[in-house]
Amino acid sequence: MNADTLRFMSPSTMVTVDSPLYRPPCFPPPSDWAVSVDSEGAPLSLYSDDFWDFRAFERSATFNFKKDEISDENILLVKQAVLLVLYHPRLFPGRIRSCVYSFSALTKIAKVCDSKGVLISDVEKFPAIHQEIADALQCSFFQSYVNFLHKLRLHSNFLGFEVFGERGLAFLASQIKGHETVQTPYIPPRIWAYQVKRLNECLDDFFEHEKTLENAFSWLSEAYTHNASCVKEVKYHSPFYAPSVYKKRVLFPGGFRVFAEEYGLSELFEKWLGVPSLIFRSTRFSAYLNMVREAALFYIMSFSLQRLNEVNSLRSDCFLVERDERLGDIAMVVGETTKTDPDDDARWVVPGTVKKAVDAASIIAKWRLKYFSGDDSAPEWESGSVPLALAGTEPWLPAKGSYRNSKNELIAQLRLGPFIDRYPLFFDPEEMMVTEEDWRIAVSMTPNIGTREGFDVGLSWPLSAHQLRRTTNVNMFASNMVSDQSLQWLMKHASQKMTLYYGRNYTNLRLNSDAETSVIVESYKKIYRQLASVVVDSFENVRPHSKQMIPIKVVNLVEAGEEQKLTK
Repeated sequence: MNADTLRFMSPSTMVTVDSPLYRPPCFPPPSDWAVSVDSEGAPLSLYSDDFWDFRAFERSATFNFKKDEISDENILLVKQAVLLVLYHPRLFPGRIRSCVYSFSALTKIAKVCDSKGVLISDVEKFPAIHQEIADALQCSFFQSYVNFLHKLRLHSNFLGFEVFGERGLAFLASQIKGHETVQTPYIPPRIWAYQVKRLNECLDDFFEHEKTLENAFSWLSEAYTHNASCVKEVKYHSPFYAPSVYKKRVLFPGGFRVFAEEYGLSELFEKWLGVPSLIFRSTRFSAYLNMVREAALFYIMSFSLQRLNEVNSLRSDCFLVERDERLGDIAMVVGETTKTDPDDDARWVVPGTVKKAVDAASIIAKWRLKYFSGDDSAPEWESGSVPLALAGTEPWLPAKGSYRNSKNELIAQLRLGPFIDRYPLFFDPEEMMVTEEDWRIAVSMTPNIGTREGFDVGLSWPLSAHQLRRTTNVNMFASNMVSDQSLQWLMKHASQKMTLYYGRNYTNLRLNSDAETSVIVESYKKIYRQLASVVVDSFENVRPHSKQMIPIKVVNLVEAGEEQKLTK
């Protein structure tokens, strides 16, 4: 097969366009073609060798094809696949050493195949051995294996064979075992939709009062700053305290309650914060801004498949839109990658509505930055790029040690449980209470959820941030589970673009690998559930599940017809 689209993917300066190693003469290459060179650039390992040595490029980068005593026939097929991974831009993981996961998956499959007298190119034809292969692949990298085999399937025409097809991959995905005692709970659709709607309502209220909030915040910050320059005693920094003394201060008669009423913020604060049991203070303003900031970050998390630390590291310029000729506008959030190697880029595909949340948190961060007095250890703020999770720095707040990120910026700690405790009016306890139907769905998606304390019918669902990622992933591929029509539409269209970007490599950008893997695995789990709901004679590993399994219309990695419509 023509190898013009292939090139040696390692970013090493040892291989140039003129190097024999740069591109194989054909695919698969001749047996005497050199696949690697030594530190002097001389040919080292040949394609026919059972040991490929890439240590001149990366330490410990080797492939020993004879290690597991695989048959010569299957070794040839494994070599073919490994070479494609090394040379294909959509398969190469970023480093040669990282190809060990692909190599490991293939050799484990080949070893099982050899014991049954089967070639790895014929695995899909023999479903009877799929369980044994799943057992052999069972480890903490199992999800990555499924993602790799899915990618290999996408390029099977180039490879010349297919290891696993759709049904085989669906079965493998169904066999992934969590390494936690209890799997992360799936939030019932009604409760998930309710929390999203409340987060959205909070953001809408903020934007409705944005100008008023900004004016009030500016006046209050300037008053405290001025008063601090006039009087050393902290209690007199407040424009509401003891108006009869230190009259050079900026003063506001009537206290903070009257101040909020005059600016038209009293009802807004009471709606979300309630009525304070004692007196109204300026800290009430900060509490409201903190609530909106965290609501914005949880809203982003509800749609981005990000982990807590990833959404907590987003900055005000994180939202971008890529124009795709086939799919139109693709919205993404870009964060700071938490890895030190090139295996992972911090890009996540999101619905366009996420921009609202980014804007809200960004506005609050910039308000606070404007009046940030700082200290000797204050960071040098980049213009136009501030952390969305910037901690409260208002002049009226007491100085306290806050968490600082790698840039020495003050960052608030994002936690959903404490958020609910701090703002008891945010979620209605009645709406959060688990019904019989909620419980039926929760158990069908997380069978052992009953073993975890705090989960049961009649109890308030204990929301936590790590549940959002799993729930969003499921809902992206089963939008009909969410009854709210607007959210259902949003999830369906988001899933189509996510699938094409994460699942079919419809971009030259490197997207977040964890999000990509979770999307691929969840899509195949949905396929398996659909297959498992009926008796499939040709696929003997499928077993029908309980009648209580939720009917789910599977988004099958975007069916061909739908893909054509999307890419016109």
